[in-house]
Amino acid sequence: MATRVFASADTEPSMRAIAREAGVGIATLYRHFPTRESLVDAVYRSQVVRLTAGARELLDQLPPAAAMRRWMDLFGDWIATKNGMLDTLLAMIETGEIAHGQTRTELIAAITTILDAGHAVDDLRRDVTAEDIAASLIGIFTVAPKPEREVLASRLLNLLMDGLRPQADEAAAGLLLTEGFSRCCPQPGYRSGCDQGPPGGDPRPAPLYGPGYPQESEHDVRGLAGDREHRQPPRVAQAPPHAEDRSHDSGSSAVQGGVPR
Repeated sequence: MATRVFASADTEPSMRAIAREAGVGIATLYRHFPTRESLVDAVYRSQVVRLTAGARELLDQLPPAAAMRRWMDLFGDWIATKNGMLDTLLAMIETGEIAHGQTRTELIAAITTILDAGHAVDDLRRDVTAEDIAASLIGIFTVAPKPEREVLASRLLNLLMDGLRPQADEAAAGLLLTEGFSRCCPQPGYRSGCDQGPPGGDPRPAPLYGPGYPQESEHDVRGLAGDREHRQPPRVAQAPPHAEDRSHDSGSSAVQGGVPR
């Protein structure tokens, strides 16, 4: 009950207000929590346990990506609860009654647990760290605190999750492009493109001739695709102008099909 009161309060509630919401007398509340600090400490630690133990519990019930999204909601609840007891909490951190650094370590470990599970099944990106996610969550709940801006917070969390999922389509497209290029265009003097290459490319690896480019060879046209050839239509050499006339005049060569031999 105290957790809910702290989470929904605009300002830090009094002990009497907490007792009233809990449906108990103020004496009963003080009997269990002699000081405000003892109550704040109990609520704070219960929320941290909910986050750290909750990571594993969520993974037992949900796929890693879904578990991460649900854990983000729990993190938002924790932030909202902290805001409701912020003054007392800051004073306790200042005096060392609450080890803030230890809490951070435990929360990072919880995020890492879900990330590792996601990596194992390719459900979450491998280039994102637990620190990245923690910083993103703090930013989101700073601009969209719960409960007053819960709709915006949910939308931002969904956007964050979209960024955490592996971009499978893009990865597959990149692999296809790389493999197609290597098979069809193994030489540096070739344009990209074949029936397995980039969209819109030439259907054949047409060579580029000119300074610095190699001439066509058997290896060029065969590429790296084994026996499958990607040949262009044969180019027929053209006889020089008036070659036939000169051959008849000189009698030194014969012309067959317009090609000197």
